[in-house]
Amino acid sequence: MQSMPTSIPVQPRSHIDTKMRAPECLVVDQLKNGSRMTTLPTIDRWLMNGFEQFFLPRYLRKHFHAIAVHRESITDEVRAENSAVILYANHASWWDPMVGIFVHRRVFADNCLYAPIDASALARYPIFSRMGFYGIELQSHRGAVEFLRRSVRIAREPGATIALTPEGKFCDVREQHQPLMPGLAHLATAIEAADTTAAADSRCVWFMPAAIEYCFWEERLPECLCWFGSPVRVAWGRTTADKAAWDRDLTSRLRAAQQALAAASIARDESQFE
Repeated sequence: MQSMPTSIPVQPRSHIDTKMRAPECLVVDQLKNGSRMTTLPTIDRWLMNGFEQFFLPRYLRKHFHAIAVHRESITDEVRAENSAVILYANHASWWDPMVGIFVHRRVFADNCLYAPIDASALARYPIFSRMGFYGIELQSHRGAVEFLRRSVRIAREPGATIALTPEGKFCDVREQHQPLMPGLAHLATAIEAADTTAAADSRCVWFMPAAIEYCFWEERLPECLCWFGSPVRVAWGRTTADKAAWDRDLTSRLRAAQQALAAASIARDESQFE
């Protein structure tokens, strides 16, 4: 099984024909010109409820002693506003998608979870098209535009979550120098540049980093530990930073969350997790 949610690589300018405009500019033009946006990815509630409530907990219980979130990292600020959330995490293992769905259900119980997936993988596993996944063509300018177009559309919905792993590949939790793929910063830029009249009911979009680590403590089975980092509020149509600045800011927030989780993991104090 392939790792599913990924941050879609927006091609660097050096790899894009000079006649092509930046992907987020094309998406913003569509919004300003009143172009009809795509429909939301399908979520079959019956299928998702069965997967999240019955299959997933039992499956994870067989493989982990505990899946826990650090108490200090849980914030009500993001949940209270009912705005869209971009939840971006480090990519430690094959387990990340399942752990992500499990934790999201418990922390953001009222949100609808969406995630991009390689279009070719979605063709092989079509059931994911009924679970909030949306297919994106990787390594192309067209795919980058489609990722932003669909993600901006989802972000307009209050209570929507988009899950991304912007490292783009499996990385050891101690490897924190891997640059994040540019799609994440492009998405923040596109939201800030969007016409406020297209923002619908979502007052803002929260970008929240999440650190995940797998370790062994006192039991035969491993622990899966999670830490939600410091979120940043991105307002529709209110430019505060360029793509480079967003990349630095979002990267530093994720790495800070990983460092905080590493310290908590070393401390081995289970009372700090729930």
